[in-house]
This record gives sequence, C-alpha cells and structure tokens, in this order.
Amino acid sequence: MKKASDLAHEEKERFIYHFFDKIDTALPEDLSFDDITTIHDIWSSPWLFHPDIHLIGDTIEEMATNYIESVKYEIITLLREEE
Repeated sequence: MKKASDLAHEEKERFIYHFFDKIDTALPEDLSFDDITTIHDIWSSPWLFHPDIHLIGDTIEEMATNYIESVKYEIITLLREEE
C-alpha cells in the first residue's frame, strides 16, 4: 500500500499505463472509458485530485487494478448518465 502522492514519476506513468490497459475490461461490454466526457485525469491520476488516497497492492499493476475496482461503479454511473 502506498499513498498516491508518494508515487515516483515513473510509478505514476506505469500506474496510468495499467489503468488505461485494464479499465475497459473492468466495465460492462456496452461501455467504454473512451466515451467519458469528463477529464480522464480525474480517474487515471488519483494523486492529482486525491493525493491522500492509499493505493492497495504490492505492485503498481495491482494498485491500478484495485483502484479501478474501487472507482468502477462511479465510472459506470457517469458513463450511463452521459448516454
């Protein structure tokens, strides 16, 4: 576990990579993260908006996966509202 704001620059880049690599498979098939009209950074870069959030996992990939699970329903709700 690591505080989002404590990630090093390279870790943040890897987190963003894993976030975008995994987000669409976490969503229902009829939804795509690309369809979101708000700023993607709100979701893919938690250290910008919630620096004190703790990212759970032993690796950056696990942190991204666990973070997606924690915000998935908010993203789904937002995408459904934008349809």
